[in-house]
Amino acid sequence: MKTLLAFLATAFFSVSPALAHDFWAAAADPAEGSPATVVFGYGHGFPEVDVLKDGDFATRFSPPRLIGPEGDIPVTRGKDAMTYVSEAPLAGGTYTVATENRAGFGSSTPEGYRRGSRKDNPTATACSFSHRYGKEIIALGGPAGGYDRAIGQALEIVPQADPTAVKLRVPFPVKVLFNGRPLPGAEMTAYFAGFTPDNSASAFAALTDGDGMVNIVPLAPGKWLARVSEESDYADGAVCDRESWAASLTFSVTE
Repeated sequence: MKTLLAFLATAFFSVSPALAHDFWAAAADPAEGSPATVVFGYGHGFPEVDVLKDGDFATRFSPPRLIGPEGDIPVTRGKDAMTYVSEAPLAGGTYTVATENRAGFGSSTPEGYRRGSRKDNPTATACSFSHRYGKEIIALGGPAGGYDRAIGQALEIVPQADPTAVKLRVPFPVKVLFNGRPLPGAEMTAYFAGFTPDNSASAFAALTDGDGMVNIVPLAPGKWLARVSEESDYADGAVCDRESWAASLTFSVTE
């Protein structure tokens, strides 16, 4: 498997071409027999969340999903637009928290970033139509199971080992799928909470192999965010230049 360990050694403190804001999913201290609090993560300082106003959130993002062994579990809005709570306590088992944006246009203009396509922003110098996804897997009452099954995100990081039992300096294999197929040659980056005050650098970087596989090697304990992206030309160049996809996987590392 291609892990580019030599590249990792030089990239540990390098600047990453990350998106301006990271995008993730998380569960807040889940416990068997209690309702789950799930968080829609968005911001510069993972795991700290930028709290958006209800209207702003609703126009840009969909509420997070909580997926259990039998399918989706209803969640309702919690203390703010970024926080949701399951309507019932959770039994033992494996659950996935998933987040997704409402895909939309964004343009760079001489006046700065603007939402909308080139048709909305005639002075745009660049435009992208963006899809973004986040995922975290949690296990209650025992080891995780079924973590290697995709949930259907267009771009998705799928663990190939228990993501709730990742150990320090032990390779953690994941597979990247794009439209359900392995994505070779994609750059996987990852960092841990507190590595930098923002998301401008990565603590890990490697490329997926021909089967879309990569080993993430975590070099510090704590909460980690892995991320990958893909892009192509937009179908109508008069409307926008590029179509982009970004996906993340949140997991914890213990010693």
